[in-house]
Amino acid sequence: SDMGCNGWSPFVKQLKYTDYNNLFVVPIAHAGLCGVVKDFWGMVLGTPKKGERAPWYLMPAWARRVVADREKECVATLDFGRRYSDITTKKGNWVMEDWLHWTEAWSVVLLRPHGGQQLLDERLVKMWASLRKGLLYFCRSSPTPGVATDATAAAAALKQYGALVEQHLDINMLKFNLHLIVCRLAAQEAARGRVCHTTEYWVENLIQWAKSTVRYRTTKYPELVLAHDILVDWAIAVRIAAVPGLCDVVENWKPTHLGYNFSNPDEEGPDGTQLLGVGRVVQGAKKQEVLAAVKQYLQVWQVEGWSEAMVEGAQLYWHSYANVRGLELLHSTAYTKARNRESFNVLCQCFEGQDAAQLSSYIARVSYFVRVVPPTELGSGVGLPTLRLAIADLFKVQDVDWGCGTVYHSAAYPNTPTWSACAVGFDAAFMRDKHAMARTQAEGAWFMPYSNMSGAGQE
Repeated sequence: SDMGCNGWSPFVKQLKYTDYNNLFVVPIAHAGLCGVVKDFWGMVLGTPKKGERAPWYLMPAWARRVVADREKECVATLDFGRRYSDITTKKGNWVMEDWLHWTEAWSVVLLRPHGGQQLLDERLVKMWASLRKGLLYFCRSSPTPGVATDATAAAAALKQYGALVEQHLDINMLKFNLHLIVCRLAAQEAARGRVCHTTEYWVENLIQWAKSTVRYRTTKYPELVLAHDILVDWAIAVRIAAVPGLCDVVENWKPTHLGYNFSNPDEEGPDGTQLLGVGRVVQGAKKQEVLAAVKQYLQVWQVEGWSEAMVEGAQLYWHSYANVRGLELLHSTAYTKARNRESFNVLCQCFEGQDAAQLSSYIARVSYFVRVVPPTELGSGVGLPTLRLAIADLFKVQDVDWGCGTVYHSAAYPNTPTWSACAVGFDAAFMRDKHAMARTQAEGAWFMPYSNMSGAGQE
């Protein structure tokens, strides 16, 4: 106001090439997750005013109890910064990460119909499906199944959500955050590139970095370890700037605390996969299981240079966890450090029995990982690739989409596998991503696709 520009920025007023719509980047997490999504569920899970009849859009009490009871079914993986907490009673403590995981994974399985009856009014189901479909495209570099695959489809889904809100709900739901995500995101992506690459998860990403730095090193004084690493990194940066050629030396150095001092360590494969932990020699009954699984794998996949006879003379080591393709940390049931999270369920595509023409979807419950080093006697194994495989029980799954996203369901999990102790390779075309899970007594298990906070694995 001192410059005589009431309401308009002097830059926007004087610089003719600027426009308010393009002057700021949309804060997608705040406007979308902590704005529109939070408003929607605050309305659905609200309470009627005293003496007034409950409006049609409130979730009924019986449905809230169903959602609350299903909370104990949820099992997160190590990528989740927080376990699921009941949205009906704890959403007041939720942060962006909670709302993101609710939108992407937990809502799909927790809001599934109960006894053939929807938990939400059909109009709300359409609203949530449209909002989820459009918003997750802009939040994720690799959206989960059932989400829009391009900006045009995402913008259309968000516009449909806005139209349904305007048609069925109170005008108080038509807030500026809704205007931002409906009217700005697609144009912003066309002008600047993917919106998901400019999200405002600064605090969340910083916390994840701190956890990964301290993990497995201390429990009593994490702040001292973190401060030590920060100071060492700064000192190294100063020396790199001062000493030519030192950068290559530092980049090739591998600190011992990251697990490179284990016995029988695995070197990284050509696809970036590395089996981690102690490489224990396969012995006893487990050896027969591994030999049978690897031979079956070679029969089906016909790995060049390998034969079933060579497996007998190979060196066999088993590991409890693995870095898959340099992108995804995957545990097995043999990994004993995990207590509250299970990261051994991974979606894979395998041939149906001996039929090499039909691929089917399975959830692989990984028991352990094996490294098959080719024999070198008389040069028979020289030049052959080392086989890195997961030994897993396979459970055939079906895609289920009740209108608000896709989940995978197995009624037999975990007691009756379709195939037991199978060897599964790490090729990206056949081994996909690990999945969060909701396990029930009567229905088996539901598996939810998701992304971690970066949306791109450890990258």
